[in-house]
Amino acid sequence: VALRAHVESVRAHVKGLGDKRYQDLYKDSTLDFVVLFMPVEGALLAALQHDAELFRYAYERNVLLVVPSTMLFVVR
Repeated sequence: VALRAHVESVRAHVKGLGDKRYQDLYKDSTLDFVVLFMPVEGALLAALQHDAELFRYAYERNVLLVVPSTMLFVVR
């Protein structure tokens, strides 16, 4: 039950970030994605194991799911 609630919460946060359309704020912006940083890698892994479509769901809404070990690659 808690895992299902966690996944639903992550999906809701992804939807909220995607709906804000930050990439449209500036005309000549190079913003392609919004970063959803999850400081606990295990939390993201558990969500992805429970919902195999979560990463795709986020990507289609221009949201990248990022944890500490992948943050450096994203900001570079």
